[in-house]
Amino acid sequence: MNLPKLTAYAAYDNRTQKFEVAIKALEDGVANKHIWNVDYEEAKFTLSRLADGLIDLSSKPYKDHMRETGGTGYSHGAHWKEGDPRWMAIYHPQFMTVPGAVKKLEKFETSEDPSFKIFLNSLREVAQVAELFKTVKPFIVKGRKPSENPVEKDVTNTGVCPVCMKRQKLTFDGTLVAHGYTIPRGWGGRNGMCIGRGYKAWELAPDGAIAFKKGMESYLKELNRMLDNLQNSKSPSLSETIQIRKGFGKYENERRTYDKGTPDYERIRRSELMNTENAIRYITSDIEAVGQRIENWKAEPLTYGGAETQERWKSKLLKKAVT
Repeated sequence: MNLPKLTAYAAYDNRTQKFEVAIKALEDGVANKHIWNVDYEEAKFTLSRLADGLIDLSSKPYKDHMRETGGTGYSHGAHWKEGDPRWMAIYHPQFMTVPGAVKKLEKFETSEDPSFKIFLNSLREVAQVAELFKTVKPFIVKGRKPSENPVEKDVTNTGVCPVCMKRQKLTFDGTLVAHGYTIPRGWGGRNGMCIGRGYKAWELAPDGAIAFKKGMESYLKELNRMLDNLQNSKSPSLSETIQIRKGFGKYENERRTYDKGTPDYERIRRSELMNTENAIRYITSDIEAVGQRIENWKAEPLTYGGAETQERWKSKLLKKAVT
């Protein structure tokens, strides 16, 4: 592509490298019929801003005159009529619509106005880039782009968690380390935690899954109690938390309680009834799935070793299973 003005503007704006990388990403995308969405968006971010900057710079003589004359509009002495495409030099088009704008402006190419010629030639370069984006768009691939320098995951001293069934690190005695948590911003403890922490890896024992199943069964009983309460409207009142506006951009949570017999009480009851019924269906299905997993459990060696080596597993843990 022949883009002398855009190339010069990128150098002026200290974005030559980003400009070249963006153009190459688009051209490679067309050639290979494949471009990752993240590369497409990064190229669009870079090139659209460079294009807007070049157009703005090329239309500067017109905008300066507009300010000097109080916004009367002109073409070196000649007033432009309403609807004249040359008004684009003042209110220039958006990046992706430039190809259409060029076609409308080319009818005025015979103008002796040197500023207009500079402006139109700048738009022509931007139009080339906009058309390149349209050409590569059908080849966009969404999803996570593979790392160019992938880091090999360290799976040594790991086992499968009996609850989340994901591979996690092990302590010396073969139990799962803490995992499945998030850390809030600032100082504070961990939020959430997989209950499989502290149990033996799934390969060594099903204890964690058994505890998980018991916990779900206990929670199912509580859900059934809640369901009966909601179905028969046993609670004298029901509450909900709503956001109250306390000024521009400021909201606070407020807890509101409604007595039985009111429309709001019935509204909340129906909503909570539906949520509880859904929760019961999901947890019942999970209990059945975990129970099936427990029934089919068999001791296996740790695939990636651990604090207990494979030989010690055979001589120590397997003997325990037999006795």
